[in-house]
Amino acid sequence: MDYIWILLIIYITFLGIKVSTKINYKNFKLIELLKGLDKEGLFLSLGTKIGVGSIIGTAISIYIGGPGTLFWIWLFTFLTSSLIYAESYLGSKYKKKEKKQILSGPYFYTYFGLNNKILAIIITILLVLTYSHFFLMIQTNTVYEMLKINKYVIAIIIFAFLFLTLTLNIKNIINSLSKLVPIMCVIYLISGLYIIINNIELMPNIFLLIIKDAFTQKSIFTGAILGIKRCIFQEELLIGTTSISSGLNEMPSDKVANTQTIGAYFINFIVATITAILIIIYLNNGNNVDGSYNDLLISVYSYHLGNIGVLILILEIILFSVTTILSGFYIGTSIISYFSKNKIVIFIIKASMLIFSILGIFLDTKSIWLIIDIIMFIIIIFNSYIITKLKGEVYDK
Repeated sequence: MDYIWILLIIYITFLGIKVSTKINYKNFKLIELLKGLDKEGLFLSLGTKIGVGSIIGTAISIYIGGPGTLFWIWLFTFLTSSLIYAESYLGSKYKKKEKKQILSGPYFYTYFGLNNKILAIIITILLVLTYSHFFLMIQTNTVYEMLKINKYVIAIIIFAFLFLTLTLNIKNIINSLSKLVPIMCVIYLISGLYIIINNIELMPNIFLLIIKDAFTQKSIFTGAILGIKRCIFQEELLIGTTSISSGLNEMPSDKVANTQTIGAYFINFIVATITAILIIIYLNNGNNVDGSYNDLLISVYSYHLGNIGVLILILEIILFSVTTILSGFYIGTSIISYFSKNKIVIFIIKASMLIFSILGIFLDTKSIWLIIDIIMFIIIIFNSYIITKLKGEVYDK
């Protein structure tokens, strides 16, 4: 499977470079991107994207692939940032308004851009399966691993919570939670920066270690692949959700694309980097790792900040997971409602999302990540093909 991923990663990277030339390398021009930044749109995007992938995914990558993995995450993010720009641009350009509701996503730019309804339906089915089913599993799995209480108790609590939200306006709940997420991000960043400042004398050696380790055999053949997989998950590259959130923004398409690109940079250059550095400091001080990747993070925060650090981490994970789960429910329900008004069909989809969420508690973490990697691989193949065909419609205004 890794060999197939290598081919896909190479293709995505070259596509990213190709699209960069199309938009006059705007994705590399930070000042220009910041000029077109929409703060509210950025907060909404980060609120739905920053989840366990930004934290747990980084922990997995660094622990298995080594410190050099972070270098490959940076490089891949930089070279493929134009694809985030393109997805956002197309999502905004082909959005549709129906009954005061804005609809957007891969279906619309595939159907109306490529005039290919069959492919549009395929990419939509894959999107619902990926984001509104399999991605939810890792969220609930992480909540369980963090709390370490009876699985059935967690399952009942999550079931009751999600069942209740299905009777409420999920979009309003997401908007409310998205206002809390920036606050939690600030807390996470401040706590991380506090630890880094307290270990500032180690930073030159840590960054040197990251660069040197990046070109070891282990990092190139293991860290790079794993890190890029988790990078794709973290920023939801070519998954389709970026174009959906872009359609909710009323600003011009290029401004929306600016905002989403900055969001991708923030997730992988700031959040992932801080997480990785805390883990590297912990491991380089001779500390052992026992248990799961979640246990590793708990140990890292306990080592740096004591019980307060563990509490901050658990609260962050729970809030980020809840926001992502609700976002998955909202997106899945909205997509199905567009195609069918049949209450039975909508109920079945809601029930399946609920079942997959609960199932994540009972499966082991490695199995869930394997499932996610497979479904991501499939949807990326289709979406990268669509972006390839439509790249000529993406402009730098």
